[in-house]
Order: sequence, then structure tokens, then C-alpha cells
Amino acid sequence: FDISNPSQPFRVGSLAIGNSDRLVVQASGVNVFAYVSTGGALAVVDVSNPTTPVLRGMTAAITLSWETHSLAFSSSRVFLADGFGYLQAVDVSNPSAPAALGSVSSDSPSAVATANGLIYTWSTGGLQIYSFPGGQAQRIGYAPVYTGQVQGNTVAILGGSALCTGGEDGFRIYDVSSPSSPTYRGAFSATSGYYVGGVVSGSVGFEVTQNNGLKLFNVANPAAPSLLSQFVSALNGGYGGEKVQVSGNRAYFVSAHQLNILDVSNPAQPVLLGVSSTSQFLIQDFYLVGTSIVAGGLDPTFIPNRPAVAVFGASNPASITMQGKFGFSTANGGAWRVSGNGNTACVAVPLATGSDFSLAVMNVSNPASLQQVGQIPDAGIVATMRLAPDNRYLYMGCQYGDLSWKIVDLASASAPVIVSSNYVGAAVSGFDFSGTTAFVSTGIGVQVYDVSNPTHPQLLRS
Repeated sequence: FDISNPSQPFRVGSLAIGNSDRLVVQASGVNVFAYVSTGGALAVVDVSNPTTPVLRGMTAAITLSWETHSLAFSSSRVFLADGFGYLQAVDVSNPSAPAALGSVSSDSPSAVATANGLIYTWSTGGLQIYSFPGGQAQRIGYAPVYTGQVQGNTVAILGGSALCTGGEDGFRIYDVSSPSSPTYRGAFSATSGYYVGGVVSGSVGFEVTQNNGLKLFNVANPAAPSLLSQFVSALNGGYGGEKVQVSGNRAYFVSAHQLNILDVSNPAQPVLLGVSSTSQFLIQDFYLVGTSIVAGGLDPTFIPNRPAVAVFGASNPASITMQGKFGFSTANGGAWRVSGNGNTACVAVPLATGSDFSLAVMNVSNPASLQQVGQIPDAGIVATMRLAPDNRYLYMGCQYGDLSWKIVDLASASAPVIVSSNYVGAAVSGFDFSGTTAFVSTGIGVQVYDVSNPTHPQLLRS
């Protein structure tokens, strides 16, 4: 990219070399090379002429992970860290024949940096500093992780300090002015948790994590949110439909496929009122209709579990009652997403094979007699769904090999129709609406559309 005008960068050249995830650029005499991690291998690309990059050489796969977390260059060698195997070294003195030197350290770092002729690695084990005369690297300094274990993501050397990031756990700072005796100096600890969803009710933000429960924040001042409380359910963690919705003084929070109903009238002290039974139903997604819950998920009474939709009554949270259940015949995962109202539920149901979903349209007005009334046989690889406020159009966001979002017309529930499919080139994870404006959350940012004509959405800004 040409970034001479940072407000308007533009691409000047490209080269397809596979599933690339990390690179480091280094000048070598009159040439400039990009060292690129691709599918566990290292590619050497000559970018001396930015308009026509040329692949000069590539190693075989040398890391244990398909993705490499970190690359660093020093003295004609490139070091690769993937967090699984040992630190790998590649001799790139001959760009046309990069030579893998094998593992050069006995730790399994997920981040690596080089400075002043030394190698710095960062992992769950801590910060390690090596010299590398050749062969095996020689460890000359070590400092353990303090204030809890973290997974290293990045390490950067700035003067005599090492900044070691730990993703959701913040970052640690070490004094490395004396490499043989690095010293822990302090940490910035983020509010730990792998955040997967949230809602705002009044001045309280409810944030769901995949491994640290539900967190309640005071967001009255968006520039300085503060943690009010945290609720960790009995079934915590995993990929179990982690989601939250709030209605009045109650929060409905799913963790590990179990629904927890909380009294949040005092956000600083949420009180558990009741939980759903995971022996009856494993909840993956849900929406509220008054005190009823319409849920998509898995029916655990079948082995293997089958995708299903269920309606629960929760007027008495201490006794959440399943009022009806409808199962689908496939056994390829759960009913991944559900959205709708008190009469109609739209359910993403996995096809018998592969990763695509069909869209099932259900009549849920009588929970004791749930009925499928319509279907789109192949709706794509659905990641999220949201029924628009007009209750006529369903918005579906897709992912992986289907990087688009779609609008489905439900005017006839028995004959739903996809009226537009909009490619964005990234996974779509959520929708919100204001009048005829749709806000679409994607892997490359938020996009804003005029959807006054659902058959031809117009991109307003991104």
C-alpha cells in the first residue's frame, strides 16, 4: 500500500501466496524483503518494486500451528513462534533458498522479538532472553509471569523495557536493561474475559464472557466505564451459546447452554433467581417474549444430540418450565441462531453435512404445538440473525466461505424469500436498526446502510 497520504491509502501491488497471517519487512542492501508466515511455512517475497512483488523462496511447513503468532528478524535469520512448538529459526541469507534451521529453544513461545543481537520470547511461562551464536539459543535471562498466568500474544522491546501483552489479561512490563536479570516492573490488567456479547440497559452495560461469566459495568460515562459486579454461573466457560438479554430488572444470561435468570435491580449485587435444566434442552441462542423464552439449541434426549427449538415459561424464575419443543431430523450440530417474535421464530438449522444452514420458519404462537411452516433449504453459513422492528424482514449475517449478509422477506411465512444478498468480504456478527437505517457489524468494522428498499440496500458509510 502507498500510505504517503495516510487518510487515503491505496494498494499498489499484491501477490497471492496462500493463507498468510504474519509478516516482517527488512531491507537488505538495495533490496527489500517481506518475510511472510503462510500455512506454517515461511515465504520470502522481494518487494523492492512495490508494484510487482516476487516470491523468491519458501520453506516447507515448520511450525506446529497453521497460524504463526509472531515473527522477528535478526542477522539474516527469521524466528517464528506459534505458541505450540519450539521457537523455529530460518536462515534467509539466500532469499531464493531459505533454510530451516530447526528449533532453537526448548520453550514454546507465542511471541518473539529481537533487539541488540538478542532474542526475546514471551509465553505462559514468562519472558526469556537468549543469545544466538548458532545452533541452540543460549538462555541468558528469565523472568516468570507475575499476577497470574497469561497467554503471550506480542512482545516489544523499547529501550530497556519489554512490553509483553497477554490479550484479555492486559500486559506486563519488564526492565531488560540488564538482559541477564530482567525485572518485573508492573502490569496493566484488562478486565479479564473473552468477551462475546453484550447489551446496555440504562447506564449499565451487561457483558458476556466465554470464560469469566457475566460482567456488569457502569457506562454512564462511556469514556470511563467501571466494573460494578460479576456473576459466574455454576456452568461456566466453553462454547455454549454465551448471550445476555435484559428486560426490566431481570437479566437472562446463557452460559454453557444453561439459562440463568438474575435480579439486577441492584447492579452491584446481581441475585440468581433460577436456572434452566440442561437435561431437557441445551440453549444456544434465545429471544424474549414477555416472560417467555424462545430458544434454539440441542435436544440432549437424542444421541447424538439433535438441533431443536423450545419455548420456556419463566414467570416464576425459580421454576423455568419447558412449554414445548420441536426437533429437527439432522444430527450435525445445534439450532445455532434464532430470532423472531411471539408468533414467528426463524431458526438456523444445520444441513445434514457441511457448514451451511437451512432457515426454518416456525409458528410459535402456541408453545404446546410448535410447527414449522416455511423453509429456505440453504441459507448460507449463518453467524447471526435479527428480525427487524417491522417484523417482516429478517437480517442474516454469514461467515467463513459466505462473507455476506442477507435480507429475508417473511411476508408469507410459508414461503420466505431472500430478497438481497450483500457481499462485504468479512464475517458479519450483528445488526441494529434506527428507522430505515441498518448498522451492520463486520470483521472489518461497522457498516451503515439505507435499507428503505430491502431489495437494494445502499451503503452510506463504514
